[in-house]
Amino acid sequence: MRYKLIQLVVAMVMTVVMSGCAKRSINGDLDGQWQIMRIEYTDGSVATPERTYYCFFLHTINLRSVGGPSIAGNFTYKCDDIKIEFPNGNVENLKL
Repeated sequence: MRYKLIQLVVAMVMTVVMSGCAKRSINGDLDGQWQIMRIEYTDGSVATPERTYYCFFLHTINLRSVGGPSIAGNFTYKCDDIKIEFPNGNVENLKL
């Protein structure tokens, strides 16, 4: 009986400790990797980049193209508005 009680207490402590370390999504369905399928520019032109992705997690965004550059930035997400900043990216690096 005492051995089972000790096992139960250890299992409960491990459950609390392990669940406390996990980072939880703060952006809902936005978090994850998104493939860019189509870009419509204000001048009416359209681009269809291949294998280019935005990756969102917590407050970090990563724009990457397979075989090309990877550019990290920061973002804020409130309601339906996203503000993205690429502090180390220049215009040439951000072209798709």
